[in-house]
Amino acid sequence: MAMNDAQNKVWFKDGILYSELHGIITLGAILDLQRQGVELIKQHNIDVAPNINIMTDTKDEDFKVKLSEFSKMISSILTVNHVSGIWIVDADEILRKKNEPLAKLFFSGKIRYVDTLEQAESEAREMIDSKKSVLAQD
Repeated sequence: MAMNDAQNKVWFKDGILYSELHGIITLGAILDLQRQGVELIKQHNIDVAPNINIMTDTKDEDFKVKLSEFSKMISSILTVNHVSGIWIVDADEILRKKNEPLAKLFFSGKIRYVDTLEQAESEAREMIDSKKSVLAQD
């Protein structure tokens, strides 16, 4: 099952929650995808699932989430309660370098930046049976 807006979409497949982001990315767009993700997880009657975020054509200048908004993004209900692991696929190198330190600070390195969807899926499959959200893990 998938949920879409004009450019972004969320779907659940084989125990993994996927989010695909295109073009300009704002806090509102991310929170929308997170709300849709929670809906999909609940529809599948599970508590937590690994989350793969695909950012194939998003460049640094397209990422419009301000540093002051980052805490809103990570404290959303999806991240806190429903995601067992987070992978960011194919992020622009500059965007990746800017956001990795924030991910390490707020998530203790539990957000993984990877180059391929195959790598993200391989690692996410290992988290499918996890019962703990990303922030509840040691």
